Amino acid sequence: FSRDILLSAYAQNGDIQSARQIFDSMQGKSVISWNSMITAYAQHGQTADARKLFDSMPIKNVVSWTTMITGLGKSGGLREAREVFQSMPRKNAASYTMMLTAYAQTGQINKARDIFSTMPQRSIVAWNAMLGACSEMGLLKESRELFERMARHSLVSWGCLLAAYAHRGNLEQAKEIFDAVPEHNLASSNSMLQAFILASRKEEAREMFEGMIQRDVLSWTILLGACGYSWKFFLRMPELDVVAWNSMLVALAAHGESRDAIELFGVMQIEGTIPDEVSFMGALAACSHLGLLAQGWRYFVSITESYSMLPTSRHYCFMIDMLGKSGRGEEAHELLEAMPFVPDAVAWGCLLQHLRSRSHRHLAVSAARRVLGLSSSADRYVSIYNL
Repeated sequence: FSRDILLSAYAQNGDIQSARQIFDSMQGKSVISWNSMITAYAQHGQTADARKLFDSMPIKNVVSWTTMITGLGKSGGLREAREVFQSMPRKNAASYTMMLTAYAQTGQINKARDIFSTMPQRSIVAWNAMLGACSEMGLLKESRELFERMARHSLVSWGCLLAAYAHRGNLEQAKEIFDAVPEHNLASSNSMLQAFILASRKEEAREMFEGMIQRDVLSWTILLGACGYSWKFFLRMPELDVVAWNSMLVALAAHGESRDAIELFGVMQIEGTIPDEVSFMGALAACSHLGLLAQGWRYFVSITESYSMLPTSRHYCFMIDMLGKSGRGEEAHELLEAMPFVPDAVAWGCLLQHLRSRSHRHLAVSAARRVLGLSSSADRYVSIYNL
């Protein structure tokens, strides 16, 4: 039992190698041990390893099957996920919902409908997954019909219906739904904000934005582009905590306003707010976009030296990207290998996209193999094809 806890702890911290060492040393592994190791692989995009372990399990329970379906679905291996789903000796609501969600998230609405129609029982999670898929595809009539067929509605249900109308610019219907929502949350407020923008009702969008109790990156991103808000306006907002600063910082970086993002990062610290992991992600993203390697490196080093935090794998990825853009492929590779994490497909892919010169071809081949081994998504072939 204690080894199961240790295995799970390593896995949750992203130390898959240590988790596997614990797993391999265990005598008489329980189904919980097997499931923990499969989950660790699946959650970190190592679906090939997860599938190999899954296939070698002496006994599988419904958690084993559902975990494998979820991992394959999230990594883009829908055909393989479907094969596993169809092989299940006994399907439950969770496995149906996972398969439905996998199709819905990739826009395969007809296959999502097929799964939904064959479900013996439908939980509210399944209804919301189907409703969300129709909403995302802009199927207003079907979204409304599904909503009305539901025995009960959660805030997610209301949010999906509102988004269906809001994102299509149907302001009046969106306003009616928004007013009927029993409790407003950030998602519903953002959808309504988007509806006002799409209907060219900028003043109403401003008023709503300024009245929102909570805002996130999406809120600021919507207003940045449509209403011309600047970070100087942001500084006039009351009660700026680290979440508010991060929202604006990441929104600026995502909107291509990288120089403003860097300036805001400096002002944030002058104003006495201590940056956290997300703050540094926004600052490093801005440096990466502008190719500011030296400044990015100073930020990266300060994470530990000035703020006593440990860089995350994504912080490392930004630095690998900056080194790669500067033509320093060898150093990018050295940094990747020095990471205190097992590099995932994102990290290897980040390196791979910059290894196009003949002098780096041996590194490119190695990186390509690692990407292929860690991800089953079709997108992984794009960078490899371009070598």
